[in-house]
Amino acid sequence: MKRTNLFVVVIISLFFLGCDAILEEDISDDVMIAISPSEADIILSNVVTFQWLELDGADDYRLQIIESGGFYILDSLINDSMFTFQIGSGAYSWRIRGENFAYNTEYSFPINFSVDISEDLSSQILILNTPTDGIYLNEVDNLLFTWQDLISATTYDLEFKKNLNGTQTILQDYDLSAVSYSPLPTLFDEDASYEWRVRGVNSTSQTVFSQRVIYVDRVIPNQPQLNLPDDNTVSTALNIDFSWGISADVGNIQSPISYTVDIANDIDFNTILVTYETSNISQSHVFSDIGVYYWRIQAIDQAGNMSTISQSRNLTIN
Repeated sequence: MKRTNLFVVVIISLFFLGCDAILEEDISDDVMIAISPSEADIILSNVVTFQWLELDGADDYRLQIIESGGFYILDSLINDSMFTFQIGSGAYSWRIRGENFAYNTEYSFPINFSVDISEDLSSQILILNTPTDGIYLNEVDNLLFTWQDLISATTYDLEFKKNLNGTQTILQDYDLSAVSYSPLPTLFDEDASYEWRVRGVNSTSQTVFSQRVIYVDRVIPNQPQLNLPDDNTVSTALNIDFSWGISADVGNIQSPISYTVDIANDIDFNTILVTYETSNISQSHVFSDIGVYYWRIQAIDQAGNMSTISQSRNLTIN
């Protein structure tokens, strides 16, 4: 019996793998075309932008960058046809291939290039690390802002600007030797968007400012209001559409909201049958058994603020 069950599982697995292969386009004979850098290019900057032609049927691209000694400094999947990467001075080669779930192309022919970083910072770009650009936050304690070190930079200039009913410079800290900065939480005194900018400096030149934005949102979303089905609904259908609404956020920053939908067997939600997470204000569910069920909604925004859980309703499936 155990062998039979194992055989069935293997057959089913092979069936689904076969389906995926059928659904995916066979790109194994296609050719990737690399655009830049081209053969023998000399990059006079600390960052290199790799670019290639998009390939129909490819979901992602595997980019490999190799030092002259054969060491791979990057071997990564990229979901775009362009990628910017910081590299030190030296000789390199790169190649690219297309991939989907079932197939991949051959790698493009390796292309040789070199990077020559001078003391002139005007052609260099400072790469910011953390926090992520456009992130929503409700907690600002222990925030750490970091960026990549520039070999030719001796110090860094850091600025913070608050964007709320206009733009206001709220902090300038120059001649920093570190590549990280932890501001006091009081800097973010209001819910607003905050721009942070850093540039590298030496005695003769400087980079342009690299900048990102964070959004501070500490306002809790409003409690969701249940729409359909009505409380005490009795249905013979197993497929039920649930819907709800929510009042508009009145805070300075309106973080995108998602919802948690709980469906349970008991009014206290001790036994939750299923939990859905959705950015819509509706959700369908197919019940497998008759009985009495309860449902409720909670709103959660991208900053991590959680609303009060909605009132619950019951539904009887006959």
